Amino acid sequence: MTPNHTEQTKLSHKEWRDLILVEPKGKGRSRYYSAICPICLICYDVDILGTDASARAWAVEKVASHIKSAHSDALT
Repeated sequence: MTPNHTEQTKLSHKEWRDLILVEPKGKGRSRYYSAICPICLICYDVDILGTDASARAWAVEKVASHIKSAHSDALT
């Protein structure tokens, strides 16, 4: 799947969620997760206040919500 310049790739919401890149960043008490939109490469950072899993899930949800509102034309 490689989009070209004249046609935008349309995927389901779940398929776009699977493409969201989430990485742990920082050290010690200033750790956070950074999630990147696979469409426009905007980055959302989420502090780890509770568990790593909940922070990671929240970061993915922020980007998924962004995709739904800003890139609705890319959803099938």
